Amino acid sequence: MGVSQGQLIQIIGTQSQQLQTVLNVYYYRWFAVIGDSTLGYLTALANDFETRVRDVIRTIQNAGLSWTGLSVKNLSNNVDILERAYDPALLGTRGAAGATTGPTFLTNTFRLQRADLTTRNGYKRFAGVDEADVANSVSVLPAALVTNVIAALLADLQVGAVPTAGHVIVKRPIVPPVGTAYMFSDIQDVDFRGLGSQNTRKIGRGI
Repeated sequence: MGVSQGQLIQIIGTQSQQLQTVLNVYYYRWFAVIGDSTLGYLTALANDFETRVRDVIRTIQNAGLSWTGLSVKNLSNNVDILERAYDPALLGTRGAAGATTGPTFLTNTFRLQRADLTTRNGYKRFAGVDEADVANSVSVLPAALVTNVIAALLADLQVGAVPTAGHVIVKRPIVPPVGTAYMFSDIQDVDFRGLGSQNTRKIGRGI
């Protein structure tokens, strides 16, 4: 169907670590005045996300984690969808931080700071923590890598050279089709919160 200003795009990055499935969900608000009348915009967004976001996150994930798929959906028209499956044998889909795999529930945690009171702050908890980046139960993740991840989470996605969609925090529940009436906050900043824990990845919880 295509996309228009104000519509909500959901991107889900699926990963696998120690036979556990890991999901990270992102929401982008299409702010370009002129939309795309073809499904080509989903391909463009997926390509840009892989380069601008996924490959940066991989730098803080160990080689025991692999990206297995990407899903891009237009939740506003509840029609357009693009799904990609990655070959876990390819090095380009694996973490690049090191080879010493920590527990699946251990995460590098980043807080998405809301720009107003419409929503709560958001969080991104990335699995694949490498044991070499932990000392005395504290993260020693290199500052340059942290800075790069923060920039990736703040960045707009582009179609070609044109910024078209901004990363946002969306108030839940979200029931498609949401049109353009959903409640959201822009992200004014991102900060690194150090090591965290994802309870649904602990034994006996989640998938």
